[in-house]
Amino acid sequence: MRLLIACSVLSFIIFLISQKVIAVPFDAEITGNPTAANSNAQQSENKDARQAGIQKLSDEIDKYQAAVEEIESTEGMYSEQLAQKLVNLGNIYQHYDKHEDAVQVYKRALHLSRINEGLYSLTQIPVLEKMIESYKKRKQWEQVNDRYYYMYWLYARNFDDMDINRLDMELQIANWHLEAYAMQLLPDPTQDLIYSYSLFDRAVNLITNTYGETDERLITPLNGLMLTNYFIASHVMRSSVEKVYAMNEQLQVQMKKSDILIAEMKRKSFVTGKKIIQRKLTVLQGQKQVDHQAIAKVKLKLADWFLMHNKRQTALRHYQQAYDYAVTTDKNKEFLEQLFSQPVALPHYPNLQQRTRAIKSDTELTTGVRYVHATLDVTKYGKARNIKIVSSNPPDNSPIKTKALKSLRTTKFRPQISDGMTIFTEQLQLHVFPE
Repeated sequence: MRLLIACSVLSFIIFLISQKVIAVPFDAEITGNPTAANSNAQQSENKDARQAGIQKLSDEIDKYQAAVEEIESTEGMYSEQLAQKLVNLGNIYQHYDKHEDAVQVYKRALHLSRINEGLYSLTQIPVLEKMIESYKKRKQWEQVNDRYYYMYWLYARNFDDMDINRLDMELQIANWHLEAYAMQLLPDPTQDLIYSYSLFDRAVNLITNTYGETDERLITPLNGLMLTNYFIASHVMRSSVEKVYAMNEQLQVQMKKSDILIAEMKRKSFVTGKKIIQRKLTVLQGQKQVDHQAIAKVKLKLADWFLMHNKRQTALRHYQQAYDYAVTTDKNKEFLEQLFSQPVALPHYPNLQQRTRAIKSDTELTTGVRYVHATLDVTKYGKARNIKIVSSNPPDNSPIKTKALKSLRTTKFRPQISDGMTIFTEQLQLHVFPE
């Protein structure tokens, strides 16, 4: 099943413009077509709103440009006060989606920061983050990657290798490389996968070294490691043809090195994945206030991992252990049914947007969303059988139906569990959302 990462680092801002309703008095004289009249009035209002927005943008830009010019004339081109004014101006451009203009202003602010604060000053970090935001909006992925590399270099200049102050930066860049791998944004996705794993692993070591083996902050990088390791396990190795047609000789050499390393990581991925899940379980069990539902979920993840690697009997044993734990700890039946009453498409990881969901009816879906509504049986070993298409949107779109069928045939499911035993499930209602 094709999957889509839902990293916090890829959030898109959508500005919704509300439409005004024009009320016509009961005693008003209506001539011509009222629908056309309303349409014309609406278009006029929209035009007025756009013009007002343009004027507001122009006014705000003029305000900050005047402030910049005032500082330049009184304090000089390299005034310490100038950088912040430029950042504010860049923020205005960014707010109105003028990202090319924003980047140019941020570049100048960054240059002034280096001059006034020093080449290694961390005051550059907020400006870099704003630049990255605009580069992402413009889909300039190489520029995004370069700015993240520069950010890493700045932290390396300011902090020792195991300084906890590096944590947020390393998590941020780990998520970027995971996003870049998942969406194939850079020339060598394999290297992105390696970098992402390495940075999440470093984050685990930083937290452990500073706060201890069971600190709750370990959960975030462990989730990142879990997902990255899954991608390593399912990674399809490049063909020699792909490497031959790489853009340049340097990239070919880099690809060869990446492939050697990822092949070794892939070979160890089953054992690695098991250790990561067990580590997360240890962290959760070590909390003063134990979250039994979270522990039950991780126990299920461990069983899922065995099932995904065709270790059926071990998986069934772990499913029973997860069920027994939930029965023992969920005295008020708050999560038992939720976790075990129906099959779940795998993998089912944090930070991973699922492309299949059990929804009762098509009417629950947002208008316009593309989906395929299917029914299927799920065996006690998580295999999909007797798959049937019930409906789809668009209704006559054969390609998405074909894609959904292919996806469901190859997907493994966590089986329904009753009294600790995995059971056969008939006529599971499932909605598939193709990319």
